[in-house]
Amino acid sequence: MTEADHRSTHPISARFRARSQYARLFCCSVCGVYFEHANQLFCYFIANVLEYNILMPWYHRISNRAYILVFVGIIVVFAAILFLMGRLPICECGYIKFWQQDVMSAENSQHIADWYTFSHIIHGFAFFALLWWIGRRFFKNGGLPLGVRFIGAVLLEVGWEIIENSAWIINYYRANTVSLGYVGDSILNSVFDVFWMALGFILARKLPVWVTLSLVVAMELLAAYVIRDNLTLNILMFIYPSEAIKAWQTGM
Repeated sequence: MTEADHRSTHPISARFRARSQYARLFCCSVCGVYFEHANQLFCYFIANVLEYNILMPWYHRISNRAYILVFVGIIVVFAAILFLMGRLPICECGYIKFWQQDVMSAENSQHIADWYTFSHIIHGFAFFALLWWIGRRFFKNGGLPLGVRFIGAVLLEVGWEIIENSAWIINYYRANTVSLGYVGDSILNSVFDVFWMALGFILARKLPVWVTLSLVVAMELLAAYVIRDNLTLNILMFIYPSEAIKAWQTGM
């Protein structure tokens, strides 16, 4: 997408467009020409520069390339932080798998995907909805651009992953949830958790709301049936641990 296309697709409000027209009229009066005269090209050029660089909020002027660079930078810094926290780059077993089936295994949360991948996809759904609401509620001129909301979702997920891999959270999970042998995620797993969240964010952007909600219900029910755990139970056991639920999860 070119910079011109980037500008043209922004959901600029009617009020902002009116301000832009006033800017054009002011510019042309300063130049001493009218739209229909020979100098209209110069006048339009000056007015568009004024509109795009002064009147348009900064967060509407970020290019797609900048979003990509910021995303890559966040992932690199995130991986470095996890390494400094003592996280292993990959599973201690020494190999990499795409899917880890057994959640009770020491290899859980060490590979690319597992049953908790569904939770991170749902994170993407939730972050999309939350940041869409924040953009519409607190920002003018059509809300926050999709790229800004995406970077916001990535930062939220990265922040949670760092907290989740802290010693306090690891010990809390081991003591109060079904994750009795949890030792934290590998760097590979944590980075792909962010990628899975990003997939959920993109799906929420593309799919109808009813399809997104149906996917949430389906993934939660499937995970609850297969491993007796899901995002809902994870949150519940984190906030209000229940011995009855823990006994059911462990099959006792």
